[in-house]
Amino acid sequence: MNALRCLLVLLVTCGWARTAAAQSIVINVKPGAGDVPLAMPQPVLPSPGAESIAGEVWDAAWTDLSMSGYFQMQDQKGYVEKGKGAEPGSFTFDPWKLTKTVILVKMKVYPKGDAACDATGAKICADAYVYHVPTGQKLAGKRFKVEAASPRYLGHAIANQVVLSTTGSPGIFGTRLAVVGSKSGNKEIYSIGLDGHDVQALTRNGAINLSPTWSPDGKSIAWTSYKKANPDLYVKDLTTGRTRTISNVKGVNTSPDFSPDGAQIALARSVEGDSDIFVVDARTGAQIRQGKIGRMGE
Repeated sequence: MNALRCLLVLLVTCGWARTAAAQSIVINVKPGAGDVPLAMPQPVLPSPGAESIAGEVWDAAWTDLSMSGYFQMQDQKGYVEKGKGAEPGSFTFDPWKLTKTVILVKMKVYPKGDAACDATGAKICADAYVYHVPTGQKLAGKRFKVEAASPRYLGHAIANQVVLSTTGSPGIFGTRLAVVGSKSGNKEIYSIGLDGHDVQALTRNGAINLSPTWSPDGKSIAWTSYKKANPDLYVKDLTTGRTRTISNVKGVNTSPDFSPDGAQIALARSVEGDSDIFVVDARTGAQIRQGKIGRMGE
Protein backbone atom coordinates (compact mmCIF):
# COMPACT_ATOMS: atom_id res chain seq x y z
CA MET A 1 0.00 0.00 0.00
CA ASN A 2 1.54 3.34 -0.99
CA ALA A 3 1.93 6.30 1.36
CA LEU A 4 -1.10 8.23 0.09
CA ARG A 5 -3.40 5.22 0.47
CA CYS A 6 -2.05 4.62 3.97
CA LEU A 7 -2.86 8.22 4.85
CA LEU A 8 -6.39 7.91 3.53
CA VAL A 9 -6.95 4.72 5.51
CA LEU A 10 -5.73 6.51 8.63
CA LEU A 11 -8.08 9.42 8.07
CA VAL A 12 -11.24 7.43 7.47
CA THR A 13 -10.80 4.73 10.12
CA CYS A 14 -13.54 4.83 12.76
CA GLY A 15 -12.72 5.75 16.36
CA TRP A 16 -11.79 3.03 18.82
CA ALA A 17 -10.23 2.36 22.22
CA ARG A 18 -7.00 0.34 22.27
CA THR A 19 -4.95 -1.16 25.05
CA ALA A 20 -1.24 -0.27 24.99
CA ALA A 21 0.92 -3.36 24.53
CA ALA A 22 2.11 -5.01 27.74
CA GLN A 23 0.20 -2.44 29.81
CA SER A 24 -3.09 -2.43 31.70
CA ILE A 25 -3.86 1.04 30.38
CA VAL A 26 -6.74 1.87 28.07
CA ILE A 27 -6.23 5.08 26.08
CA ASN A 28 -9.25 6.37 24.21
CA VAL A 29 -7.90 7.26 20.78
CA LYS A 30 -10.15 8.66 18.06
CA PRO A 31 -8.50 9.43 14.70
CA GLY A 32 -9.15 13.02 13.75
CA ALA A 33 -10.37 14.04 17.20
CA GLY A 34 -6.99 15.38 18.34
CA ASP A 35 -8.13 15.14 21.93
CA VAL A 36 -5.35 13.21 23.75
CA PRO A 37 -3.12 15.82 25.46
CA LEU A 38 0.50 15.17 24.53
CA ALA A 39 3.64 16.97 25.69
CA MET A 40 7.06 16.62 24.12
CA PRO A 41 9.84 18.75 25.62
CA GLN A 42 13.04 19.49 23.73
CA PRO A 43 15.51 16.57 23.68
CA VAL A 44 18.08 16.00 26.41
CA LEU A 45 21.64 16.45 25.08
CA PRO A 46 24.16 14.14 26.79
CA SER A 47 27.07 15.78 24.98
CA PRO A 48 27.68 19.04 23.08
CA GLY A 49 27.36 19.26 19.32
CA ALA A 50 23.87 17.82 18.97
CA GLU A 51 21.87 21.06 19.19
CA SER A 52 21.11 21.33 15.48
CA ILE A 53 20.43 17.63 15.07
CA ALA A 54 18.19 17.58 18.14
CA GLY A 55 16.18 20.48 16.76
CA GLU A 56 15.51 18.62 13.51
CA VAL A 57 14.60 15.40 15.33
CA TRP A 58 12.17 17.21 17.62
CA ASP A 59 10.62 19.23 14.78
CA ALA A 60 10.02 16.12 12.65
CA ALA A 61 8.41 14.22 15.51
CA TRP A 62 6.29 17.22 16.55
CA THR A 63 5.10 17.82 12.98
CA ASP A 64 4.21 14.16 12.49
CA LEU A 65 2.29 13.84 15.75
CA SER A 66 0.49 17.14 15.09
CA MET A 67 -0.76 15.92 11.73
CA SER A 68 -1.64 12.43 13.00
CA GLY A 69 -5.05 13.63 14.22
CA TYR A 70 -4.73 11.74 17.50
CA PHE A 71 -3.22 14.28 19.86
CA GLN A 72 -3.80 17.68 21.37
CA MET A 73 -0.25 19.05 21.21
CA GLN A 74 0.43 21.07 24.37
CA ASP A 75 2.23 24.39 23.99
CA GLN A 76 5.82 24.24 25.26
CA LYS A 77 5.37 27.61 26.96
CA GLY A 78 3.00 25.93 29.40
CA TYR A 79 5.46 23.23 30.48
CA VAL A 80 6.19 23.47 34.21
CA GLU A 81 9.10 21.03 34.26
CA LYS A 82 12.44 22.38 33.04
CA GLY A 83 15.77 20.67 32.48
CA LYS A 84 14.98 17.17 33.71
CA GLY A 85 16.05 13.83 32.25
CA ALA A 86 14.31 11.47 29.85
CA GLU A 87 14.83 8.07 31.50
CA PRO A 88 12.47 6.64 34.11
CA GLY A 89 13.40 7.94 37.55
CA SER A 90 15.14 11.06 36.25
CA PHE A 91 12.02 13.22 36.69
CA THR A 92 8.64 13.23 38.42
CA PHE A 93 5.21 13.21 36.84
CA ASP A 94 3.70 15.84 39.15
CA PRO A 95 4.51 18.84 36.88
CA TRP A 96 2.90 17.05 33.93
CA LYS A 97 -0.19 16.17 35.90
CA LEU A 98 -0.60 19.89 36.65
CA THR A 99 -0.90 20.57 32.92
CA LYS A 100 -3.27 17.59 32.47
CA THR A 101 -0.85 15.83 30.12
CA VAL A 102 -1.85 12.27 29.24
CA ILE A 103 1.01 11.21 26.96
CA LEU A 104 4.55 12.44 27.64
CA VAL A 105 7.29 11.90 25.06
CA LYS A 106 10.89 12.42 26.10
CA MET A 107 14.04 12.06 24.01
CA LYS A 108 17.79 11.98 24.35
CA VAL A 109 19.73 12.77 21.16
CA TYR A 110 23.36 11.76 20.53
CA PRO A 111 25.50 13.55 17.90
CA LYS A 112 27.62 11.68 15.36
CA GLY A 113 30.83 10.40 16.88
CA ASP A 114 29.33 9.98 20.35
CA ALA A 115 30.76 6.75 21.80
CA ALA A 116 27.40 5.85 23.33
CA CYS A 117 25.89 5.78 19.84
CA ASP A 118 28.43 5.20 17.07
CA ALA A 119 32.07 6.15 17.57
CA THR A 120 32.71 6.01 13.81
CA GLY A 121 30.56 9.08 13.28
CA ALA A 122 28.46 7.42 10.59
CA LYS A 123 25.32 7.25 12.72
CA ILE A 124 23.29 9.47 15.03
CA CYS A 125 21.00 8.11 17.76
CA ALA A 126 17.96 9.06 19.76
CA ASP A 127 16.54 7.36 22.84
CA ALA A 128 12.77 7.82 23.00
CA TYR A 129 10.49 7.22 25.98
CA VAL A 130 6.69 7.29 25.92
CA TYR A 131 4.91 7.68 29.26
CA HIS A 132 1.31 7.55 30.42
CA VAL A 133 1.24 10.44 32.89
CA PRO A 134 -1.93 9.62 34.89
CA THR A 135 -0.44 6.27 35.96
CA GLY A 136 3.26 7.10 35.67
CA GLN A 137 3.85 4.03 33.52
CA LYS A 138 6.34 3.77 30.67
CA LEU A 139 4.61 2.65 27.48
CA ALA A 140 7.80 2.40 25.41
CA GLY A 141 11.53 2.96 25.59
CA LYS A 142 13.66 2.44 22.51
CA ARG A 143 16.87 3.60 20.81
CA PHE A 144 16.76 4.61 17.15
CA LYS A 145 19.83 4.94 14.91
CA VAL A 146 20.10 6.39 11.39
CA GLU A 147 22.71 7.76 9.01
CA ALA A 148 24.17 11.06 10.22
CA ALA A 149 22.75 12.92 7.22
CA SER A 150 19.16 11.93 8.05
CA PRO A 151 18.19 13.43 11.43
CA ARG A 152 14.52 13.91 10.46
CA TYR A 153 14.16 10.16 10.06
CA LEU A 154 14.91 9.80 13.76
CA GLY A 155 11.94 12.08 14.42
CA HIS A 156 9.73 10.03 12.09
CA ALA A 157 10.76 6.81 13.83
CA ILE A 158 9.94 8.32 17.23
CA ALA A 159 6.53 9.55 16.04
CA ASN A 160 5.75 6.08 14.70
CA GLN A 161 6.68 4.59 18.07
CA VAL A 162 4.38 7.03 19.87
CA VAL A 163 1.46 6.13 17.60
CA LEU A 164 2.14 2.41 18.01
CA SER A 165 2.44 2.69 21.80
CA THR A 166 -0.79 4.63 22.21
CA THR A 167 -3.06 3.20 19.50
CA GLY A 168 -1.70 -0.28 18.87
CA SER A 169 -1.39 0.49 15.16
CA PRO A 170 1.86 1.30 13.32
CA GLY A 171 2.49 4.87 12.17
CA ILE A 172 3.15 5.83 8.57
CA PHE A 173 5.65 8.63 9.08
CA GLY A 174 8.87 8.60 7.09
CA THR A 175 7.03 7.35 4.01
CA ARG A 176 7.23 9.37 0.82
CA LEU A 177 4.77 10.63 -1.79
CA ALA A 178 5.28 10.81 -5.54
CA VAL A 179 3.84 14.06 -6.87
CA VAL A 180 3.76 16.26 -9.95
CA GLY A 181 5.30 19.71 -9.45
CA SER A 182 6.06 22.70 -11.66
CA LYS A 183 8.90 24.19 -9.62
CA SER A 184 11.23 24.06 -12.65
CA GLY A 185 8.63 25.55 -14.99
CA ASN A 186 7.71 22.12 -16.35
CA LYS A 187 5.59 19.33 -14.92
CA GLU A 188 8.20 17.05 -13.38
CA ILE A 189 7.87 14.11 -10.96
CA TYR A 190 9.11 14.65 -7.40
CA SER A 191 9.45 12.53 -4.30
CA ILE A 192 8.52 14.33 -1.07
CA GLY A 193 8.31 13.35 2.57
CA LEU A 194 4.87 13.07 4.11
CA ASP A 195 5.77 16.06 6.30
CA GLY A 196 6.59 18.22 3.25
CA HIS A 197 10.37 18.05 3.69
CA ASP A 198 13.17 16.52 1.61
CA VAL A 199 11.90 17.22 -1.91
CA GLN A 200 13.79 15.21 -4.55
CA ALA A 201 13.38 15.52 -8.33
CA LEU A 202 12.83 12.16 -10.01
CA THR A 203 12.58 13.54 -13.55
CA ARG A 204 14.37 16.42 -15.25
CA ASN A 205 13.35 16.00 -18.88
CA GLY A 206 11.67 19.39 -19.40
CA ALA A 207 8.45 17.77 -20.64
CA ILE A 208 5.00 17.09 -19.20
CA ASN A 209 5.15 14.20 -16.70
CA LEU A 210 1.99 12.78 -15.09
CA SER A 211 0.42 9.93 -13.05
CA PRO A 212 3.33 8.76 -10.88
CA THR A 213 2.92 5.58 -8.83
CA TRP A 214 5.25 3.64 -6.55
CA SER A 215 6.20 0.00 -6.90
CA PRO A 216 5.23 -2.00 -3.77
CA ASP A 217 8.85 -2.17 -2.58
CA GLY A 218 9.31 1.60 -2.99
CA LYS A 219 12.36 1.09 -5.21
CA SER A 220 10.78 2.04 -8.54
CA ILE A 221 8.30 4.53 -9.89
CA ALA A 222 6.10 4.37 -13.01
CA TRP A 223 4.72 7.43 -14.75
CA THR A 224 3.61 8.90 -18.07
CA SER A 225 5.83 11.37 -19.90
CA TYR A 226 5.48 13.44 -23.06
CA LYS A 227 9.26 13.75 -23.46
CA LYS A 228 8.98 12.15 -26.94
CA ALA A 229 5.76 14.05 -27.78
CA ASN A 230 3.58 10.97 -27.19
CA PRO A 231 2.23 10.09 -23.69
CA ASP A 232 4.47 7.06 -23.10
CA LEU A 233 4.82 5.00 -19.92
CA TYR A 234 8.17 4.65 -18.15
CA VAL A 235 9.56 2.92 -15.06
CA LYS A 236 12.58 4.27 -13.19
CA ASP A 237 14.70 2.16 -10.83
CA LEU A 238 15.47 4.60 -8.02
CA THR A 239 18.41 2.49 -6.85
CA THR A 240 20.31 2.53 -10.13
CA GLY A 241 18.70 5.56 -11.79
CA ARG A 242 17.95 3.49 -14.90
CA THR A 243 14.74 4.34 -16.81
CA ARG A 244 12.91 1.81 -19.00
CA THR A 245 10.18 2.41 -21.60
CA ILE A 246 7.26 0.13 -20.72
CA SER A 247 4.57 1.17 -23.19
CA ASN A 248 4.83 3.58 -26.13
CA VAL A 249 2.03 2.78 -28.54
CA LYS A 250 0.77 5.77 -30.47
CA GLY A 251 -1.85 7.49 -28.34
CA VAL A 252 -2.52 6.94 -24.64
CA ASN A 253 -0.18 5.06 -22.27
CA THR A 254 -1.16 6.23 -18.82
CA SER A 255 -2.60 5.61 -15.32
CA PRO A 256 -0.15 2.88 -14.23
CA ASP A 257 -0.68 0.71 -11.15
CA PHE A 258 1.64 -2.06 -9.94
CA SER A 259 0.45 -5.50 -8.91
CA PRO A 260 1.03 -6.36 -5.22
CA ASP A 261 4.20 -8.30 -6.08
CA GLY A 262 5.49 -5.54 -8.38
CA ALA A 263 5.86 -7.91 -11.33
CA GLN A 264 3.03 -6.47 -13.44
CA ILE A 265 1.60 -3.06 -14.29
CA ALA A 266 -1.97 -2.27 -15.26
CA LEU A 267 -2.38 0.78 -17.51
CA ALA A 268 -4.73 2.48 -19.94
CA ARG A 269 -3.50 2.18 -23.52
CA SER A 270 -4.86 3.18 -26.92
CA VAL A 271 -6.30 0.54 -29.21
CA GLU A 272 -7.37 1.76 -32.67
CA GLY A 273 -8.33 5.16 -31.28
CA ASP A 274 -10.03 3.89 -28.13
CA SER A 275 -8.58 3.19 -24.70
CA ASP A 276 -8.58 -0.18 -22.96
CA ILE A 277 -6.99 -1.69 -19.87
CA PHE A 278 -3.82 -3.73 -20.36
CA VAL A 279 -1.59 -5.67 -18.01
CA VAL A 280 2.09 -5.75 -18.93
CA ASP A 281 5.31 -7.11 -17.50
CA ALA A 282 6.78 -4.42 -15.22
CA ARG A 283 10.33 -5.26 -16.34
CA THR A 284 9.99 -5.73 -20.10
CA GLY A 285 6.64 -4.14 -20.99
CA ALA A 286 5.51 -7.36 -22.68
CA GLN A 287 1.72 -7.60 -22.85
CA ILE A 288 0.16 -10.18 -20.52
CA ARG A 289 -3.52 -9.55 -21.16
CA GLN A 290 -5.99 -6.96 -22.40
CA GLY A 291 -9.49 -5.94 -21.47
CA LYS A 292 -11.57 -6.49 -18.35
CA ILE A 293 -9.46 -7.74 -15.46
CA GLY A 294 -9.98 -8.70 -11.84
CA ARG A 295 -7.88 -7.40 -8.99
CA MET A 296 -4.20 -7.10 -9.74
CA GLY A 297 -2.33 -10.27 -8.90
CA GLU A 298 -5.34 -12.59 -9.18
